[in-house]
Amino acid sequence: MAARWRLTWCAPSEDHQAEVGDVLMTHPLSGLFQEVYDQAVLLVVESNQEEGLIKALVLNKDSGETLAQRKALPRGSVKLVNEPVYQGGPIDVAELWWLHSASTDELLREGATSLRLGLAMGG
Repeated sequence: MAARWRLTWCAPSEDHQAEVGDVLMTHPLSGLFQEVYDQAVLLVVESNQEEGLIKALVLNKDSGETLAQRKALPRGSVKLVNEPVYQGGPIDVAELWWLHSASTDELLREGATSLRLGLAMGG
């Protein structure tokens, strides 16, 4: 049986530990006082449970630029020249993070980090 995502609602007063690969959605009325988080969908890429900190990428905020405009094409990826770049959030804005499927060990050996259910980052 294939692994599946599950949807869980967590009240602000609940003690819930976010894990790598979790997808979080901000409340429509709560943008955490930063526009990039207004109605944002976030993917948790790092989780420090001891300190209660997470690092997450915003998945649904288009920057209005393409990979070609950013001059950020990965090797052998001419087909991706017109793909959009999404604004991943206010942290590490100089970095470009790649999300992709990683169903093989070869991709992970090339430096990608497995997140969950065949999703990987980097590499």
